[in-house]
Amino acid sequence: GMVILIAGAWLRGMIRHRVMRIREVEQLRQQIARDLHDDIGSNLGGIVLLSEIGSEHSRDEESRQDFQAIRRAAEEASLSMRDIIWLIQREPVSLKEFVTRMRQSLRAILHQPDVFLEVEPSSFPDRSLSLLFRRNVFLAFKEVLNNVRKHAQARVASVQVVIDAERLRFAVSDNGVGFDPSSVAGTGHGLDNLRRRASRLQGWVKIESDPGKGTTITFEAPFS
Repeated sequence: GMVILIAGAWLRGMIRHRVMRIREVEQLRQQIARDLHDDIGSNLGGIVLLSEIGSEHSRDEESRQDFQAIRRAAEEASLSMRDIIWLIQREPVSLKEFVTRMRQSLRAILHQPDVFLEVEPSSFPDRSLSLLFRRNVFLAFKEVLNNVRKHAQARVASVQVVIDAERLRFAVSDNGVGFDPSSVAGTGHGLDNLRRRASRLQGWVKIESDPGKGTTITFEAPFS
C-alpha cells in the first residue's frame, strides 16, 4: 500500500510539472508574438513612414524610386512578420482557418482581383492542424506566390487546393515566362526551400516549367 501511495504521489507530481511546463511554453510563445508585433512592427512602420516622406521630398526620380523600393520592402517584411506571428500565436488552428489565411495571402501577394483560390471539395470536414504542418505548408505556399509575382511576368494565374481525409495539396499555375528547373539553383526561386519543407512533412513537390511555357508548382503533404 505504501508503494502505491508513493507511486501515486510521484505520478501526480510529474503531471503537475508537465502541465506547468506546457503553460510556460505557451506564455513564452505569446510573449514572443507580442514582442515581434510591438518592437519590430513599430520599427517597420517607422521605415514605411520615413520612406513616404523621403519620396515626397525627393527632387530627382532616382531617389523617389529608391524610397519607394524601401517602402515596398518594409511593407513586405511587415506582412511576413504578421504571418509568423499568426503561426506561433494561434493554437490550435483549424483547417478552415488555414484555408482562409491562404486566400488572404493570395490577395495580398499577387494583387490580382481575378485570381481566386479554388478548393476541392468546396465543403470539407474541419480538423486541427499541427504547427509543423501549418508552418511548412503555409510558408511553401507563400514562396510559390512570391515566385509568380517576382519572376513569372504572368498575365494569368490559377490556384487550386485539394483536400482529402489524409492530406492537402495545392497547385499554382501561371502563363508566364517559365524557366528550366534544373538551372535555377541559387537564383532566388527558393525551389530548394520547397523541397526541404515537403521533406519535413513526408510530402512532395513537383515543378513543371519550360522557358516561354509558364509554370505549375504542386505541393502535397499529409496532415501531421
